[in-house]
Amino acid sequence: MLKLFTVTPARLRRLKFFKTRHHANKWYIEAMIALIDCNSFFVSCEQVAHPELKNKPVVVFSNNNGCIISRSNEAKALGVKMGEAVFKYKHLFETGKVIGCSPSFSLYQKISKQVVQALRGFSPWVEPYSIDESFVRFGGTDQASVLGPGMRQAVLTQTGIPVSIGFGATKTLAKLASDKAKAMPGNIMDLGSYALSRVLNTIPVEEVWGIGYRTTRWLHRHGIETAGAFRDADPHWIRKKMGIGGGRIQRELNGQLCFPVGISVQMPSFYAQEAAQKSLLHSRSFPERITSIPGLQTALAENIKSACAKLRRANLCASEMGFFIKTSRFDSHYDSDAWTYRFPQATNNENEVLRVMKSKLPTLFKSGYRYAKSGVYFNGLIPDSAVQLSFFVNPREEKERALLGTLDHIRQRWGRQSIIRGSSLTSV
Repeated sequence: MLKLFTVTPARLRRLKFFKTRHHANKWYIEAMIALIDCNSFFVSCEQVAHPELKNKPVVVFSNNNGCIISRSNEAKALGVKMGEAVFKYKHLFETGKVIGCSPSFSLYQKISKQVVQALRGFSPWVEPYSIDESFVRFGGTDQASVLGPGMRQAVLTQTGIPVSIGFGATKTLAKLASDKAKAMPGNIMDLGSYALSRVLNTIPVEEVWGIGYRTTRWLHRHGIETAGAFRDADPHWIRKKMGIGGGRIQRELNGQLCFPVGISVQMPSFYAQEAAQKSLLHSRSFPERITSIPGLQTALAENIKSACAKLRRANLCASEMGFFIKTSRFDSHYDSDAWTYRFPQATNNENEVLRVMKSKLPTLFKSGYRYAKSGVYFNGLIPDSAVQLSFFVNPREEKERALLGTLDHIRQRWGRQSIIRGSSLTSV
């Protein structure tokens, strides 16, 4: 019998559906933990929102479209790596072999909540661990062979998101099983149906939940290469060297539950509504050094368009803007300059910001310097409904705002690919 965690008589009355045992004047619960991990979650969400992307090589970019943070299986087959800079695969995007999507975190949070709601149909003990992972606890009498396919089908039917499911006696074991489930038939793995020692001896110690890079290096120096070797190490030595956390991880690998699954009465912090935003920054490093004003203008224009689009999506306007350019700190000639400007009337019109930037950039540029990064920031953000109107608004600006609103609506309705990226409205 696995001794998991002690419960009080009051709690026991609320846990009648769990299998319990009495030993040494204490009650123990025999539980089974499942970790549900959404496969390529951000890409899967985009494919749910845009069905035409299914079964195609698709990737999702980071906030500033600088890195790749999610890939479809088709993109993985083409050699696209996780976390790599977007410019390294520029030829794939330009030729249409891979489709790139800017992130839509509001969509991802919405679908994540739907996944959690689907899991609550199988157990009240659901604990979201991240935006694409959740722990679920079941009683000791429940069968993984029945629960696994049922949960996977329910989530797929209700949300359209494919998931991998790992079962284990503890959170740490369930996490390891979930990682291995991605390569298993049906994307389901139950560690309880395998010889645990044999499985753990095949898993590198760095793959154990809670063991980081520095700890891995230290363990390797002491000859601990696998999860099995870590589990079998002297507990007193592990506790002395790694503290309480290390001891708990080791006990979890031995089947003793140290991190119980709680009821998700409230969503964790990554679901929390953001506080009123007061400023916004958008910056990007260059794949190659820039030594000319036109090159810097192009780079800053990309920053400005992305930042202003974020302002419009949040229904905000900026009272003040600024931009900066800088060289690398490793260059022999380091330079970093910034300039700020306060608008006569708060705005989110990218063309107005572009005109200000183009008039002031030559005053910051220094010939002979190799610039490596640029960025734009907005301060004094207020709701667009609170912007004070003026009798002296340029009619040209009103037309630009109307056109930008129309383009934003098209992007929202038909996707970001419906508007040619990098198009300028300065000719309006």
